[in-house]
Amino acid sequence: MKDLFKIKYDCKKTLKNFNKPVLIIQGKQDIVGKEIADKEHSVLKNSTIFLINKCCHYGWLEQKDKYVSEVEKFLKSII
Repeated sequence: MKDLFKIKYDCKKTLKNFNKPVLIIQGKQDIVGKEIADKEHSVLKNSTIFLINKCCHYGWLEQKDKYVSEVEKFLKSII
């Protein structure tokens, strides 16, 4: 991440044209911060945010049932 910040990597222009459904799933206590999920959501027009409480960065390990349930629900909604 530090290297990406150093080169000011930014793919927002390209992603603004991406219209497929996207699930943004993140732990509420993730060190990355909700601001990143909000920024992703603002760029990806057809995205949904799901925040998992009592969860940090590894939702599939920390809150496996909630994580998998939300992914399954999302996949069923796009089929």
